[in-house]
Amino acid sequence: DQDVSGSIDRKDFESAAAPILTQMMVPIKKVLDETGLTASELSTVEAVGGGCRIPCVKKAIAEFVGKELSFHCDADESCAKGLVLQAAMLSPSFRTREYQVVDICQQAVEVAWGPMSGAEEDKTLVFGAENPIPSTKLISFNERTEPFKLVARYVEPPLGVAAELANFTITGFPKKLVGEKAKVKVWMKLNIHGTVEIANAQLVETLPVVEEPAMEVETPVEAKKEEAKKEEANKDEGKKEEEKKDEAAKEEEPKAEGTGEKKEKKPKKKYHRTDLKVSSSNLALSFDDYKVLEQIEAEMFNTDKLVFETQALRNDLETYVLEMRGKVRGELKTYLSPEASTKFLEELQNAEYWIEDEGWDAQKSTLSKKLNELKVTGDPIFKRQYEYNNGTELINRLKTTIGKYRQLASSKDEKYAHIDSKDMESIVTKCNDFDEWATDMAVKFGNAKKYENPPIQCSAIKEKQKELVDFAQPILSRPKPQPKKEEKKEEAKEEGKKEEAKKEEAKADSAKMEEEKSSEEEKKEEDMDLD
Repeated sequence: DQDVSGSIDRKDFESAAAPILTQMMVPIKKVLDETGLTASELSTVEAVGGGCRIPCVKKAIAEFVGKELSFHCDADESCAKGLVLQAAMLSPSFRTREYQVVDICQQAVEVAWGPMSGAEEDKTLVFGAENPIPSTKLISFNERTEPFKLVARYVEPPLGVAAELANFTITGFPKKLVGEKAKVKVWMKLNIHGTVEIANAQLVETLPVVEEPAMEVETPVEAKKEEAKKEEANKDEGKKEEEKKDEAAKEEEPKAEGTGEKKEKKPKKKYHRTDLKVSSSNLALSFDDYKVLEQIEAEMFNTDKLVFETQALRNDLETYVLEMRGKVRGELKTYLSPEASTKFLEELQNAEYWIEDEGWDAQKSTLSKKLNELKVTGDPIFKRQYEYNNGTELINRLKTTIGKYRQLASSKDEKYAHIDSKDMESIVTKCNDFDEWATDMAVKFGNAKKYENPPIQCSAIKEKQKELVDFAQPILSRPKPQPKKEEKKEEAKEEGKKEEAKKEEAKADSAKMEEEKSSEEEKKEEDMDLD
């Protein structure tokens, strides 16, 4: 990359932009004309978009509408937020406030039709200017029994935009018609994306009418006679029989006329519908061209990805050099010998010079190799720091564990009385061996130089800890054996005998007390006799 800068006088800039400013007023004027408003009737003119910050743009619009522009909305994010909100309203995955936004197609769309290999026969306007979308219109073609084509185009295409939108062919007509008349119905749709498409096409044939015989409906004469008799019985008895006969005759006349009435039904039209095949072609790229462009796009993506990864790796290398140099002089100083520290600091300094010079344009593989070379020296330093900082602590933790198990193995507690003494002695012996080893390692750690490798690694100390726990814990956790059933029976018998003996003793004591009472009473009686 290379930075480019320049300057231009404001007057020269505005004179060069004058044709563009004039062109910007065209859509504003068009909106006013279509709405029937004048600039003076506008209460507020809100400006959005980054371009509205240019002074000459603000000045030109303000002069055209005759008032100062308002900048209450975020000029950069207003359009983006509106698009995001519209997308959320259309998506089934999001819920927004319920309010209606009607999108429109600004340009009028017409459809022309004709035979497959001939000139166009006619055309008609299907979607007018500012037609809301989505929208569907039905077009009917009379006496169509062979394949034909349709062409959708803009009535007045925008500047620089092709008029033709899409070509459609309607095929799939039956070889022989079953009806008398044929009509083709085509449903043209302006979908939610503003694209013209054919939703469906049908061939509708009117079937010949079959006349059905008229049905004769007779009135129930007998029922009417009974009604007449009831009416006659309710009349005054003083009337003459002749009047009764005249009235009966008058009532029978409409009955006779009612017999044999006919109801005619209008014949219903029946239709036969056949779905037709619709194929479309538009101004899109061919499949081969699409694949070529897709491959070019993939190559561009990989190139951009490589550039991004190279920049990230260069930053990682530079960060490693700067941070490592400070740590070698500070917290890692004791983990490097003076000679190794001087040499490593020199390598880091040379790496920094290389990044600013040759490394700035170096490839990803070269940068990765340079970083790995520095880590060959740097990673062991961090490892020694970890081993020395954690080794002593792990040894002390091991000694604590040794003391714990040795105390439990030497304990005379009742809960360990069932464990064999040999097993308990083996725990004590193990603890003594491990204690001797841990003491030796603690001394070596204390005498070791930190810029040299530690006498033992932390992983080995952890293994010793695990070995001791796996040996001692199963022995100390051994459960007590349960007493046998025979012993329980004998104990129950002995307890029963003891209870019987207690009962006999109680009986003997009660008998003795009764004897003493009786003897006392006899003495009292003797005394009474003497008196």
